[in-house]
Amino acid sequence: MTYQPVIPSAGVAGWRFLQRTETAQRAAFAESAIVKREIAYFESKIGAADTPEKLVADPTLLKVALGAFGMGDEAYKKALLRKVLDEGTETDGAMALRFSDQRFREFAGAFGYGDAKGAQVTDAAFVKDIVARYKVRSFEEAVGAVDNTMRLVMNFERSVSDVAGSASRDRTKWARILGDVPLRRVIEGALALPTQFAQLDLDVQIETLESKFARVFGGDVSKLTEADTRDAVIRRYLAIEQTKQGPSAFTPGAAALTLLQGGGFGPGASTGLFLSRL
Repeated sequence: MTYQPVIPSAGVAGWRFLQRTETAQRAAFAESAIVKREIAYFESKIGAADTPEKLVADPTLLKVALGAFGMGDEAYKKALLRKVLDEGTETDGAMALRFSDQRFREFAGAFGYGDAKGAQVTDAAFVKDIVARYKVRSFEEAVGAVDNTMRLVMNFERSVSDVAGSASRDRTKWARILGDVPLRRVIEGALALPTQFAQLDLDVQIETLESKFARVFGGDVSKLTEADTRDAVIRRYLAIEQTKQGPSAFTPGAAALTLLQGGGFGPGASTGLFLSRL
């Protein structure tokens, strides 16, 4: 049985609870039978997976390997994954380099099958790192099964500062954020950008992000290395998402609204006016 994360409320209140209890909840999750079994299997078998074919052919090894990079939803793309791993990251035109999604590059680079360093699967430090990554990402995935907005903000808090603090130009940093779907969703949500935004030319998207971010959060992309700025982005994102989703069971007046909607008043009742008076 796998531990199910506890998130008693939506929005900022739920996020604050998760922050306070994260260490204890992560520990409980890591001790669950399924997670321990998967990790033990990976540790004992990964050394024999000295080719991409062997890794991809083993469902449990592949689950842990992909899960360590937040790529669990890519597991069905076996032919693509073999190609990504086989070509590595050091050759011009390598498959991993063609994706704007940086996870493919990180995945291929870490395993090393197609690079000069060769497969890293027998290196103890590598195995330890993959297991540690898997524990982090698989817990976030479990959180997402309860509330996906919480998974997105956990990922944002953990990883956006690496992008924002890199030595790249600001435009390159924004392009990397746009190419990372989970990071993109939080930034776009916090800036209240419409779904059609993704259809714009990339240069227009970057210019829009630069101007809107500066206006709302008072600085350039490097401010995302600051804890206060990340917290402000997260709070704004969660507040906007909660508004989109409508009142939850934790919203003041929600119980009364449920009674109103189900008690014979019908769909024509003025729910907005009703809630505003509570």
